[in-house]
Amino acid sequence: MKTKLLFIYVLCFLFSCGISAQQSQKGWLKIGKAKKTVPIATQSQNTQSAQSRSVEGWQGKKAPAQATRIFYYNNGNEKVYTHKEYYEYDAYGNVTLIEPNINERVIYEYDNKTNGKLLLSETHYVWDYPTQVWKKTQNAANFTTTLNASGIRTAVNKTGIEKATFNEKGYVTYIKENYLYSYGSQQSEMSVTWKDNFPSTISISYREEDAPYDITEISNITPMYGTENFNPYLITEDDWDSNMYDGEDNSFFFNCDATMKEGYGRSINLRIECEHEDATNTFSRTVYILQGDQKTPYYTEKRTLLDSNGSFRYTYTDHDEEYRDTLIVTYNKYGDIIRQEKIETEYNYRYSYLDIYDREYDSNGNPQKTTYTRYNNNDNPEEVWEETYEKRTEEDRNVIEITLSAPGTLESALAALDKPIYALRIIGEMNQDDYYIINQIEQISFVDLSQTTNTSIPTNFLNNKEQLVAIMLPETLKEIQNDAFRYCRSLYSINLPNSIENIGYGAFSYCQIDSLILPESLLSLGDYAFEECEKLVYVKLPTKLSTLSAGALSYCKNLQKIVCRMPAPVSANVIYDSDEVFRGINHENCTVVVPAISLASYRADKSWNKFTHYETFEYTPKDWILNGHLLLSDNTRIPGSPDMEINMGGGLIVEGNSPMPIKTLKIHQGEVYDQWGDRSYTNKLPIVISRSNALSAENIELIYTCEPYQWYFVSFPFDVNPANITVDNNALYVIRYYDGAARAQYGAGSSWQDVPNGEILRAGEGYIIQFNQKVTQFTVSAVHNANKDTFFSNSSRKITLNEYNSEYAHNRSWNLIGNPYPCYFNIKSMECSAPIIVQNGRGYSAYSPVDDHYALSPMQAFFIQKPLDLENITFQPEGRQGDGAIVTKEGYTRSINSERTVYNITLGNKIYTDKTRFVITPNASIKYDFGKDASKFMSEDKEVVQLFTIENGVQYAINERPLEKGVIQLGVYIGKKGEYTFNMGENIPLEGDIILIDKQENKEIDLKNESYSFDAEAGTYADRFEIHLSIVPTDIQTETEADSPRVIPGYNKITVKADTGDDIKIYAITGQLLRQVIATQSETEIAIGNGAYIVTVKDKAFKTIVLK
Repeated sequence: MKTKLLFIYVLCFLFSCGISAQQSQKGWLKIGKAKKTVPIATQSQNTQSAQSRSVEGWQGKKAPAQATRIFYYNNGNEKVYTHKEYYEYDAYGNVTLIEPNINERVIYEYDNKTNGKLLLSETHYVWDYPTQVWKKTQNAANFTTTLNASGIRTAVNKTGIEKATFNEKGYVTYIKENYLYSYGSQQSEMSVTWKDNFPSTISISYREEDAPYDITEISNITPMYGTENFNPYLITEDDWDSNMYDGEDNSFFFNCDATMKEGYGRSINLRIECEHEDATNTFSRTVYILQGDQKTPYYTEKRTLLDSNGSFRYTYTDHDEEYRDTLIVTYNKYGDIIRQEKIETEYNYRYSYLDIYDREYDSNGNPQKTTYTRYNNNDNPEEVWEETYEKRTEEDRNVIEITLSAPGTLESALAALDKPIYALRIIGEMNQDDYYIINQIEQISFVDLSQTTNTSIPTNFLNNKEQLVAIMLPETLKEIQNDAFRYCRSLYSINLPNSIENIGYGAFSYCQIDSLILPESLLSLGDYAFEECEKLVYVKLPTKLSTLSAGALSYCKNLQKIVCRMPAPVSANVIYDSDEVFRGINHENCTVVVPAISLASYRADKSWNKFTHYETFEYTPKDWILNGHLLLSDNTRIPGSPDMEINMGGGLIVEGNSPMPIKTLKIHQGEVYDQWGDRSYTNKLPIVISRSNALSAENIELIYTCEPYQWYFVSFPFDVNPANITVDNNALYVIRYYDGAARAQYGAGSSWQDVPNGEILRAGEGYIIQFNQKVTQFTVSAVHNANKDTFFSNSSRKITLNEYNSEYAHNRSWNLIGNPYPCYFNIKSMECSAPIIVQNGRGYSAYSPVDDHYALSPMQAFFIQKPLDLENITFQPEGRQGDGAIVTKEGYTRSINSERTVYNITLGNKIYTDKTRFVITPNASIKYDFGKDASKFMSEDKEVVQLFTIENGVQYAINERPLEKGVIQLGVYIGKKGEYTFNMGENIPLEGDIILIDKQENKEIDLKNESYSFDAEAGTYADRFEIHLSIVPTDIQTETEADSPRVIPGYNKITVKADTGDDIKIYAITGQLLRQVIATQSETEIAIGNGAYIVTVKDKAFKTIVLK
């Protein structure tokens, strides 16, 4: 995180906590503590390089020109090697080269005219193993300085610095910084005025995201002591923060005034005063809070020189003595650190560490070796490194080549090598053991698998290998599994061969890739696949990409261009947040390049419309593959007569009247069972919506993927000749139709009939299909007749309903038909109010066009009972939708009587939940009404639970009826012994009570307030459960009536106000007498458990509910 000036820390903390000026000392305490315990992490290397000798402890004049540092950690008594670093320094003590590992290098250049105080450039490199050279990287920390002819700094170029100006000496006078992080953005502006070589005023404005700016004004700056140590060539806010306000590490002091204004209007005034005490050679700095004429000390920093070598003690003390920080630094006679001890205390909390530098010199005082050890709070060493200063030997960065004699032999091949392995090339076929062996090479930096024959990179293959810089993959590769290269924070180079079809979850998240060209073979990009690849500036997405999952490119904060080869925008595979794929990307700074014909589609897509800048290119392939919705508005048309495939998630929406012929249209319906059974998948079915009458196709095919031994409910928008159906794997299948006449005559259970050989499958009719094995290519094609021509029609569709007379109304005139449109369809646009029944995967669900918002899937089959007065169902084109989300339009709300109350009850376990509905309407009939009621279709799966209401022996899925006695009989089928739970479904009525009666357990539950769980054996329960509604006979009054007597419910009690001697009786809803009491005073309190009761007092009855 980019650090801020100490003043801004204080300001943000004080006002975020909303504390008053009197309380502000407590706030500053915490900020001071945080500042002292957390090292400042600078973005610019200027501060780091200027202080690098101090950090390493080399203050003497004989500091080395280079250093090799080897790091270890302690595992018990064993010292374990971790990594090696290399440094080079100039004559001023500035670091000029850092190699933090074998693969990375940073080079710094300084200006000799300023004695090395002015940083001229910072450049990052990485070792390129294939070419064996250092390659410059696009690192955000890369930095350059511009000097004029006189050698004066006039400009800087660094990511995050938007503008900078300098005075005639090259000192910064204004700088504007803007940084984008994974958690948001930060902006700051700073203005500086100068007097000689020291600032006289500083103004800082800072904010996060779009919040108002916090402003700090520092004035009356007066240099006091040691200011010759100040570097006037500071640039970023971080540099100023570290150099001017870090009392531990700097020895210059100044006085100043400061005013801090919080963005929402509050402010605080401060004063900093510095002093020197000659007797103890102590410099001090005290921060005061100014409140009117009162000056309250907040904290004091002191730096006391201890000897002539430069050793010192630093202390930080807040004035309420809750926190204290002490740092003691000891130098030897050469001016080099040999010991550093830090102790922090706050109340009973104590933290400390001790750094020991064991230094060796030659007879002339030149450093030979340093061993550094850190101890934290105890005597156990936590960190160890050893540093030597002779000219180093370059590391062996050559690639070790291993040819495998057989899969699984890599371990034995590597065991014969007696040297560190940084780069490895494998030839031959690998297995999981070989991948594991590579994973165990801690310092692996380069892996070349291009000459292997494997098809998959396993999960976590090189996860968290921070030294890995490059990987080469084979042309046989099909998939990269989850997290394969996650947290490879140095990985900048990877080839993605044109064979990969799937990249898994988090496969390359947190890598250093700057340019990404995904191969044309790629079909699916997993969740968070490239999350937080902060150096990524360019991405090219392939034509056939079908899945762009959650967070796939999130927080790639420097992304500047996305080139989309997909002719239709692949929508985010995200249920809740369409921005999740591109979260953390600066949408205004990133340009999206799309096919010209697809521009309107991208701008309309909920995932892609966040971007504001678009460019286009011409795109005219022979075959069009749509994995997203392509919108052809007005008279925009695809040229020629192309072949087109619409896959899951894809769609074609055409407007305007210009003709567009398609040669062959293939629609991949996917796995219908899951898509229609689980509504979370329904938005991905392919769709076609033609708002034009000029669209045509020479051939139309529907292609299904199906599992074995599942019944698939299908309907076709055109006639199908079974003789032309093709199926892969020589699978066997059966197609059946629903015989409504048999249902009418014999009842449910004997209604499915095989389609006779040679009979055409008619458009708009429903069928079921089952296979004896899994198939991926069950293909049906359209018969060339008038029904095929209506596939692209923009008009309404009619489907004839057949009438089948029956002795029983609930068996009469059942038809299995289908959504006639190749798109989603809102049932409120059907010119029919009768309920429909749809198969939901393991059972059946009933929906009412009057009460439900439901969209049929493309060509979905459903049951409907023909109303007496309706010969056809008309489907109006206004009901067509691009997905299964409910679209509310004017005219969709049907007229509903205000006295009509809908009750939805559910019953389920962890596996499956069923539901039933009853509707109370005064004008309804208690008899079965096939224009309003729907009989229960029982699941063929005998293990799932089934719920229905029962009226006169008929099982209902939807039961519209009058109230009558307010008792609804529930029927339950339990397929498997276990625990089941009743609940209220959606849209719980606000008025009245809904009491579930379990007659077997003698329990009453108000379902409006709680669910009810019970254990049951397998079987059918027709008499066990009832629903009692809170409507009672007219001679029963409610407790709210003011007339005496009165019944007042309480918690686990009922209070009755009545005359002395009155007979009080309490009944259960089922009529069982529970209590009988004779009133002995005007108010009688009766203890009773929670539930619904009827209370009678003399000749009056009262309905009441007692709560827990």
